[in-house]
Amino acid sequence: MEMTLDREQIKGFARKAAILLAGLFFILALYNLALQRMALTPEDGRTLIEIARSEMEGRPYSGGLSPRLFKMSPVFVSVYRDGRRVACVGYTKALFPLYESVTHLARGLGHEGEGDYQIVITVFSGYEPLNRTEGVPEGRGILVRREGFEGVVLPFTFQEQNLTDEEALLLAAQKAGFDNYTWEDFQAYTFEAQVFREE
Repeated sequence: MEMTLDREQIKGFARKAAILLAGLFFILALYNLALQRMALTPEDGRTLIEIARSEMEGRPYSGGLSPRLFKMSPVFVSVYRDGRRVACVGYTKALFPLYESVTHLARGLGHEGEGDYQIVITVFSGYEPLNRTEGVPEGRGILVRREGFEGVVLPFTFQEQNLTDEEALLLAAQKAGFDNYTWEDFQAYTFEAQVFREE
């Protein structure tokens, strides 16, 4: 028995398929929005550190991933030796799922993974323009931009280097490659961060 469909039946199926796809995309968008609002847990931080350590030591990560590690966030990976930061790389934009970003960044730090070291993962959220009259709120980091270049000062750098707001902004400008500018010459933002230190 041969089944044939007329043009109206085909159009009806196409409309239903389009509605189903639109619904699926809407559900995925809601899921992604929910992920973005979820704070990472200490366990998530330990997982990110283990991912970084595995990558730096040249072995595959074999543990599980919580749904929160699939969210896209800017992230930095820092390496400390004897209490001093010896390397720090990161993404200031949300380019990949969090676990994947940490994998890429740690791969670039592989040469740092020899000997005794500590890993610190910093996950950014909430960029806000800097209110220059109020200064940098305590516990926030700084991002400056100019002509496509960026410089970052992580929140804990303020304490590590005993920086004032102006010193931190000038340091961020230097990291962006600009030495002979005042910080007023830049677009400046502050950001919140969750910081996870290897124990």
